[in-house]
Amino acid sequence: MDSTTLVPSISILNLANQRVAVVERVRAALDLLGEAQQLAKAAHLGFPRLVLDESYGCRGRPTVTGDYAKRDEAEAAMVRLIDVRGWDYLLSESGLRTFMDAKARDQWSNQ
Repeated sequence: MDSTTLVPSISILNLANQRVAVVERVRAALDLLGEAQQLAKAAHLGFPRLVLDESYGCRGRPTVTGDYAKRDEAEAAMVRLIDVRGWDYLLSESGLRTFMDAKARDQWSNQ
């Protein structure tokens, strides 16, 4: 970051538009997965149980497909991850993260 620039210019509008496009595609993908699962079930075929995983452990994570899948929970978890990464980007690129103390950064990272 240039020392003469207080806060770099970040296109919030572009980021918001990209977020909308990503969320639309996630919803379309969930629709397609739901259709594929129904087709497989009707044809007596198998279909994988897909689980959202933001880390290495899957236990307790929302499922995307399968008998116990809840689309609204899966979609909300996906959108949350999209938003968290967007906010991380904004905080880092704007330099605002540097104004947070270590405890605040840890709390932010672990939410």
